[in-house]
Amino acid sequence: MADPPAAAAYDRIQPFAEAMFLVMSADAQITDSERDVLRGALRTLSEGELGTAATEAMLNDLEQRLARDGMDVRLDNVAAHLWPDPGDRELALALAAATAKADGSIDAAERTAIFELAARLGVPNARVASWLDGSEEDPDLLDGRSFRSQR
Repeated sequence: MADPPAAAAYDRIQPFAEAMFLVMSADAQITDSERDVLRGALRTLSEGELGTAATEAMLNDLEQRLARDGMDVRLDNVAAHLWPDPGDRELALALAAATAKADGSIDAAERTAIFELAARLGVPNARVASWLDGSEEDPDLLDGRSFRSQR
């Protein structure tokens, strides 16, 4: 990726994309609606910097990493990248919850993956459960944040 702004956007949003990808992969059935939510989030997070080819390359890379390393190693890696910023931790979990809800039902394996990530990120289970169960309004996921301008 020769375009520096696109490369920076790719690097910045990769942990968020991986959090979403790991959750939607947990049940071994990635639905079109889950993929659509992930693609839409990537477009929004990158402010349009990532095109279709870069998005598909990222998804392919995430698939390969999961196959190579397994779920636990990848969850640890995502948590390590997101740990420095509490806002990033919550955002990643909120995005993962939205992805899990995309197909209208949250599989037990998806729920487990979200709670395992939440534990690694220090986000209370009650907070995550409220997003999954619909007892709390979905958070304003992007909260006007510009990911290209951060870090």
